[in-house]
Amino acid sequence: MIMVFHTLFINFILFVGLIPGQSTVREWPAWFIYPQKYPKLVLGYGNSNYNDAKQNARDILRVRAGIRIKGTITFYSDNKAEDDGKHSQLSIEVDSSKLVNCRLFPFRKFYMNILNGEYLEAFAPDSVMTDTSCFTDLYELKKPAWTDSDFHEDNDFFYGAGCYTSAGRETDAWQTSELQALLTVIKNRYNNVFQIKLSEQKNSQTISDERIIVNKFDCELSDYEVVERYPDERNRLFYTLIRISKNSLIINR
Repeated sequence: MIMVFHTLFINFILFVGLIPGQSTVREWPAWFIYPQKYPKLVLGYGNSNYNDAKQNARDILRVRAGIRIKGTITFYSDNKAEDDGKHSQLSIEVDSSKLVNCRLFPFRKFYMNILNGEYLEAFAPDSVMTDTSCFTDLYELKKPAWTDSDFHEDNDFFYGAGCYTSAGRETDAWQTSELQALLTVIKNRYNNVFQIKLSEQKNSQTISDERIIVNKFDCELSDYEVVERYPDERNRLFYTLIRISKNSLIINR
């Protein structure tokens, strides 16, 4: 049975209400920046005021076990900025037949913003885990090459990169970045694209050139992985790279 997913993950919809705040992070835990090196860990986002990281971790596991995403993404462009007037209308559903019932043991907690009480928490499916005390200095991180190309593929996987501003609440920003990465893969695999061009000329010269591009999609996917994350503090952006097995992405025509 498919049911509409109303938990925190729905905040992935592109118009997230962000609350201004300044990050207090200089060193990031390696298990967050390079999650593929810690495949047993499960991540949860928390806030000391309203959000429980363990529940969020279970929600994320459910989403990765199987979801259906359908809707439209519309772009308005006047040749000044490609993403002017971006608008999204998404429906995210979770396959409730793939409920996650594993036990999660709290393993590491890391505060991203002490002022806002925002934190990351790593959970393990058993009480024995390898060491995760390694940290990566923000100022030693080099911008990865994958941030310059939002989509690529190899024989087995599709890879998508997502980006979102870190100028507001960081727990929401990281999760929105992950959704953007998913949508990158979907948009590059889906062919239902409609485009309207509006052009105005005067004295044989173009004085305005506008485009409206609509992406319509309906797909199902499961078992995607976060490969790497990158916090670009200079430009206040968060990047996320995900990969999806080619066998796990179903396009509904």
